[in-house]
Amino acid sequence: MSDIQKLKDLNISNSSVWGQRSKEVEGDEMVGSYLEVWNCPSLESITLPNKKELKATYLDVEVLPSHRFHGFTQIHCIHRKLRMNP
Repeated sequence: MSDIQKLKDLNISNSSVWGQRSKEVEGDEMVGSYLEVWNCPSLESITLPNKKELKATYLDVEVLPSHRFHGFTQIHCIHRKLRMNP
């Protein structure tokens, strides 16, 4: 998602799939979990599923000047990780 000016919270915590499948599935670019968020100036938080470990095929989070990065430590990228701005 990109260029959503008034989005304040992205909450995918109730997902029973995102980042929670096997390493093989999450490592597959065709079906793995993706998170791509950029240029959303009002976004303050991204809430992920509350699991000990999440796996992501692709992670790109950038140009989010209002976001307070926390809760991303449980993500273990399987395939690609692009820039994450602090």
